[in-house]
Amino acid sequence: MLSRIVCVVALVVGLVVTPGSPAAAETSCTALIANASNTVSVIDATNNTVTTTITVGTNPSAVAVSPDGATAYITNFNDNTVSVIDTTTNTVTATIPVESGPEDVAFGPCATPEPEIEAEVTGDGRSVSVTGSGFPANTTIAVSLEDLTLGTATTDADGTFTGEFSVTDCDLTGGTLTATAGDSSATSDVTLTPCQVTTTTTTTADPTTTTTSATTTPSNPATPGELPVTGAAVLPLLATGVLLLASGGGLAAITARRRRSADDEQA
Repeated sequence: MLSRIVCVVALVVGLVVTPGSPAAAETSCTALIANASNTVSVIDATNNTVTTTITVGTNPSAVAVSPDGATAYITNFNDNTVSVIDTTTNTVTATIPVESGPEDVAFGPCATPEPEIEAEVTGDGRSVSVTGSGFPANTTIAVSLEDLTLGTATTDADGTFTGEFSVTDCDLTGGTLTATAGDSSATSDVTLTPCQVTTTTTTTADPTTTTTSATTTPSNPATPGELPVTGAAVLPLLATGVLLLASGGGLAAITARRRRSADDEQA
């Protein structure tokens, strides 16, 4: 057993491949080596140098790297544990107890979760709260209702997101809400409250023409063909009559004098 363990010390048991510089179109590789000193050495395979050393359990035996290259699993033979390493930070994030003497580790098929969303109408019935999961991590999600783009949201490291969106187009009273990120998408049906229509009537005077119309109804209306006679109207009529009488008397006196003058001349 000891000789087998010694042989493992120099065994390259895992590789993590990460993208290199896009400009140089290179690929960088990292090798993880399990050591009898209860550590894992991280080697930059492009220049064959040790970049860091990670402490794990007693007598690490084997390494397996997740399909996405983000996590490495190290079996610790004497500890009966498995160390979980985040390959981005090169730190142990968890230690898993297993049965006695773990040696080998391998990944089976990894199921990719299907994207899904839940939509809930909120507020005045024209807002939608959307929660999604199963999307790519740290990715922008475009949210739309039918052909109307509502906005965007960003997923977290677990591929989930939450967003609140308002629907201002009153022609839309519901439909299919879609969340999309590249090839990943999910839908949900929503029904909105119709917009509240408020009618306001404003009367504005014509600034160039002002027309005033008034109708007055007499207090003592006359019958057809008659003129209305009121107390106020009698006084002017009386005054007119007096003037006519006075004028008539004066004319009669003048006529009488003229007749006398004519008689005197004939005599």
